Amino acid sequence: MAFKSNEPDSGAHSWQLGQVIELGTSIEPIAIGSVPSDVKFSTDILTRLLDLRGGLIEEVTWVFSHEHRDGPIRLLAIVTSRTFRGEQVLIDLSLAAIAHDGATLLHGECVIAYSEGNDVRSKSIRAPAISFVNEEWIAAIVDRLCEDPRFSHAASTYDGSIGLRFGRTSLGLRVYRGKVIDQGRAIFNDATFRISSPTRVWLEFARRPRNEFISFAMADRFSVTGSAYEYLRLTTAVIVITDHVRDLIRAELGTN
Repeated sequence: MAFKSNEPDSGAHSWQLGQVIELGTSIEPIAIGSVPSDVKFSTDILTRLLDLRGGLIEEVTWVFSHEHRDGPIRLLAIVTSRTFRGEQVLIDLSLAAIAHDGATLLHGECVIAYSEGNDVRSKSIRAPAISFVNEEWIAAIVDRLCEDPRFSHAASTYDGSIGLRFGRTSLGLRVYRGKVIDQGRAIFNDATFRISSPTRVWLEFARRPRNEFISFAMADRFSVTGSAYEYLRLTTAVIVITDHVRDLIRAELGTN
């Protein structure tokens, strides 16, 4: 499958959290779902469409939906995080192939690495001190929960753990009688219950004018696994957690 850009790309992506990059439209109509093995977006295609100019795509993963559509599709990329690893800047992208009627036919993720020493553009990419799901962001969530009487009250009888997954990144909170007593990515795997969703869904959730956790969960936009009983019992506490998640994401997005 070949893609062409909808318009010339200057390559000057700002790589800001939530930035949507329209990569292009398929040249020929295809039927996605009938022969999913034929639908491939290689690192070469993405590198060309993103016009990285010195950046390297480290990994690409794709998940196919069960939708069937005929016709051209659009390929979008959404910036979901910016982090640092030594002298490298890492940009995480959520990828989606969208049919003409708006259905998401497949979605994926990729990581772009820029070397500070070799690429001048990387010097202008700076993540804020508190950037989506970095260590400072997680610490801020924990501090907020420890100071929020709503969370203390809602989780006052709870002794367990709550897991949150944002795309490829996971977070676990160990809670005892209304207090977060530990946190870490490893806690997620053994959490009493876990709430997961692609990062682009969390960004959409944060952009809504109010907390719509329940409606997102009812529509299966948030996946809940583990103890259904404890999840239902702790729903109010979860809503408080997602209030603070929304606040921090909205601050980085610059959303009032």
